[in-house]
Amino acid sequence: MKLAQIFSDGMVFQANMPVRIFGTGSGNIEIEFLGKIYRKQSKSEKWMIELAPQNYGGPYHMRVVLDGEEKHFENIMFGDVLLCAGQSNMQFEVGFEKENENVKPNENIRYFFSDNIERHGRLRSDMGWLLATEENVPDFSALAYHVAEGIVSKKGVCVGIIAAVQGASAIRSWLSEEVLTPEVYIPIEQRHADSSDPAYKAFNQDAACYKETFLPIAPYMVALVIWYQGESDTSVAEGTVYLQLLKKLVTLWRHDLQNKTLPFIILQICDLDDRMDEGWSVIQKAQEEAQREIPSVQVVTSSDVCEHTQIHPEDKRALAEKILEILG
Repeated sequence: MKLAQIFSDGMVFQANMPVRIFGTGSGNIEIEFLGKIYRKQSKSEKWMIELAPQNYGGPYHMRVVLDGEEKHFENIMFGDVLLCAGQSNMQFEVGFEKENENVKPNENIRYFFSDNIERHGRLRSDMGWLLATEENVPDFSALAYHVAEGIVSKKGVCVGIIAAVQGASAIRSWLSEEVLTPEVYIPIEQRHADSSDPAYKAFNQDAACYKETFLPIAPYMVALVIWYQGESDTSVAEGTVYLQLLKKLVTLWRHDLQNKTLPFIILQICDLDDRMDEGWSVIQKAQEEAQREIPSVQVVTSSDVCEHTQIHPEDKRALAEKILEILG
């Protein structure tokens, strides 16, 4: 029997919501946490146990026994957990930011990187939850980190970031094959070049990022999903179905994360001087419409706070501030 890799020392559970512990394999499970013991027998290849909600706080200790094998986890916190997902602008690391020397470690921020297919960079799932130390912060998503800094500053609570990112990934790769029905099919020759680029083929197949990067962290309880993606879907043909695909993604992820009202913030792709063609504009429009057509979805524009000369704006702080304004 195995626990999902997202469970490690230093993990952050969402405060005031049920805690889900899950993994694979059949057998007997026992969890001891905060004075309570939870037991279950798994007769299938997947299992899950829900623990009682807790207020903000920590650090705590947990004992888990899977078919006689005992594990102990230390330094567990209850805080706010953000799932930050998408392509390269979400993946863009603190170390590549302008003035990144001003970014400071923060003992109240922790980061879990869910493995992607590309395996680019230093971080891996098997490293578990990483503390925001001077060594680790440069490898964190810059946008996610600045949002977390703002929450810590305002609320004084621990923030856990789950990064589910893959540069140059199309939205189709983040959806299950079951929801990619014929009405949203676009022939490969009519898609953006990222979908046919041999360098990106492994992760731009249907459901590739969904299976490799998203499913391993579900149904971990999170407070919010922040979605920053769209640049790899900017053909005119893809623009005709992008809003439908966004609806499918929100519905699917809410189902898999077992939270029908899970809030989403969708970041609208920035104006880009050499790419303001019809396909680009149609994706921006589809993202703008998402908040009117999908419950509990809010859209944040980026064009007013990001430079327009490159596809990866090098300062994510102002965009993070717009997200924090929504969070209140």
